Amino acid sequence: MMNRKKCAVFTMAKNERWFLPIWVNYYSQFFNESDIYILNHASTDDSIDIIRSEYKNINIIDLTYEPFDDVFKVNEIRKLQSTLLETYQSTLFSDPDELIVPVNNFNLTEYIDKFLSKPDQTIKSNGWEIIHLPNKNEPDIDLSQPILSQRSYWFHSPQWYSKIALSKTMVNWSAGLHAAANTSTADEDLYLIHLHRIDYVLSYIKNVTNNQFKRPQGMELGSHAFITNPQQFHKHFWGMENSDDITLIPDNIKQSNLF
Repeated sequence: MMNRKKCAVFTMAKNERWFLPIWVNYYSQFFNESDIYILNHASTDDSIDIIRSEYKNINIIDLTYEPFDDVFKVNEIRKLQSTLLETYQSTLFSDPDELIVPVNNFNLTEYIDKFLSKPDQTIKSNGWEIIHLPNKNEPDIDLSQPILSQRSYWFHSPQWYSKIALSKTMVNWSAGLHAAANTSTADEDLYLIHLHRIDYVLSYIKNVTNNQFKRPQGMELGSHAFITNPQQFHKHFWGMENSDDITLIPDNIKQSNLF
């Protein structure tokens, strides 16, 4: 049997001109470009062109199906993972606004090497979400600068973002990708850092932009990404159960300069 490469990282993106460059810049610190895969879900902005121009060897797989459809999304992700596992010992999947960070030493390459030496088949991450607090004098985000230097607060999000990250086997994700049927090993030191709320205005504009996408009739999955009513969006953005859940991002993470 042909020796398989260690790990592939992949995502699926549809008009992600803000988050996709952050995603690629982060993972390219730990993966060769040839081991990075992007499912391009019929993007119509310049996001894919930007990546193609800056990263010549990244694998971009163009999909022609247009509607924003979470069932289609999970099926395409499963198909690509199946293909990748023929060539790689493991895969890492995250959405364009999700970064998988081992906070013990911030070295994802070393983490994957250790994972491959153990019997564990899947690793479940520990979900945290960065949030923009204008009332704490945090300015609008400047995407040309590192994110961690501009934000100081986050909250724990185990229900939605403590997700399977690394896997040596097929992951049986449910639509929405927040849960999977696989038995997994939870690692409290492997963080999934979610960037959706890094900027209030940007997040609202993204929802407005999303409303240009076609959606299958009756599709309710992912409806939070289409909220444009200002009052409803405000409630969604600040939708934590208790504002006391918001805490300071630890200094060692902020000073890591990972993204």
